[in-house]
Amino acid sequence: MSSPGTLPHTFDDLISLTVADISYNQLEGPLPNIKAFAPFEAFKNNKGLCGNNVPHLKPCSASEKKANKFSILIIILLIGTDNFSSKQCIGTGGYGTVYKAELPTGRVVAVKKASLIRRWRYG
Repeated sequence: MSSPGTLPHTFDDLISLTVADISYNQLEGPLPNIKAFAPFEAFKNNKGLCGNNVPHLKPCSASEKKANKFSILIIILLIGTDNFSSKQCIGTGGYGTVYKAELPTGRVVAVKKASLIRRWRYG
């Protein structure tokens, strides 16, 4: 079974993880630099993975690293706002709704989920 997508950046923090098998998936982006992914068998047959100083993988470009960070930011915002739950709503205006979000660091921030602006044509 294949699972397309990118690996979460949080894998980088799992330094005690020693075994993981993400082989035969459609994963893209940077391979986390942890012991679990050291053997080639752990990540083989993922055409979109990259890694700096990783045998069998092409080096990562700056744009691939930025795309992965953007994906992680979206996940953090979804978790922090409880998937934009109404109980986290702190205000609504003409351009969207504002939600309270708690980041993994414990810091509380406001996140605006912009709404689509419809232009009416009068004629």
